[in-house]
Amino acid sequence: MTFSEICDFCGKEETRLYEYDHNKICHNCLKKELRESMKFRLSDKTLNSSYDYWLLFAKELENYFDNMLGCQEPKCDFMSKFSDRTQPGKDYRCLFAIATEEDYNDNYSRSTFCGMMCYEKSKSINVCEFIVLEKYRSLGVGKLMINHLRDVYQGRKIFLGTPAQNTRALKFYQDNGFKIEGYSLQG
Repeated sequence: MTFSEICDFCGKEETRLYEYDHNKICHNCLKKELRESMKFRLSDKTLNSSYDYWLLFAKELENYFDNMLGCQEPKCDFMSKFSDRTQPGKDYRCLFAIATEEDYNDNYSRSTFCGMMCYEKSKSINVCEFIVLEKYRSLGVGKLMINHLRDVYQGRKIFLGTPAQNTRALKFYQDNGFKIEGYSLQG
């Protein structure tokens, strides 16, 4: 039995609604509202210097990793996920996608975490984490991050990976000019 609710904005019955401005809202209405009221921007930092962002957006990141790993209660230490990437000789960076209300362009305390990308900068760009929170998907946030890498690191190949069963991500990457070059096996 599937449970559904009514969107407070369009009145349609939906199985999944989000909380927005004290209302229940469907994904399509949320996209419209966010496009009209939010400005998306990026902050590209070295992994070591991104600690202030990690702290600012700790709750969202912990929730994301807990849900991704199937934790029953918040217990994942998201910083330990990246501890092996702070070794000497490695140049890891974090690209944070942040949504701000149009009126608050320079105030990060009134910002909302939308997503992040962790990547290694070498002869090529190797993306090891690429996250866009679900309610910000299909708003151009992921494309904004990919285009940032292409603009900043012109001429370098960009590599990333995703599980083969993640068809939504595969379609997104292919729609943004990526080609499947192979498969990795672990044993």
